[in-house]
Amino acid sequence: EVPQISSFCKHLRKLLGNIKIKKIFQLNFDRIVVLELENDFKLIMEFFGKGNLIITDKDNIIQTVLERQKWANREIKKDEEYIAGTEKITDPTDKSILRALKKEENMEKFVASIGFGKKYAKEICNNTSSPEEVFKNINKVINSELQPRIYKSGKEIIITPFEMTTTQVESL
Repeated sequence: EVPQISSFCKHLRKLLGNIKIKKIFQLNFDRIVVLELENDFKLIMEFFGKGNLIITDKDNIIQTVLERQKWANREIKKDEEYIAGTEKITDPTDKSILRALKKEENMEKFVASIGFGKKYAKEICNNTSSPEEVFKNINKVINSELQPRIYKSGKEIIITPFEMTTTQVESL
């Protein structure tokens, strides 16, 4: 029996066809990847919560969405403006981050909360108790050239944007 194609996939094919990608970028250092397409549409991939795929037009109006979602501060549905779900750091050199780190008891938890996630927060904090060192590591990660790595941890394959030294993984 031939599986049915979802209406989302049909709509994707209709909107995108054989369109080329103009630009790929990460939004606000968050778990959101945006593909700008040559027809002025954007394919937005959210990699948090359940995840989602969203197509917007040049004005950021949602044309189609894999899963309609609603939170207190935003709604993901057709004909609504796309608004990123989190306010993460956009300027890692902002001294307010260093001031916040100095007030935090758990710097690793704070680094995870500003958009790095637990795995990268552990790497950035790397068993240091110095807020200045953590701040320096944040800036080093963001400002250095990407050096993607592929690791294996048990049966899991992990792809990282930089070398991991604190996580128990086997380099591939």
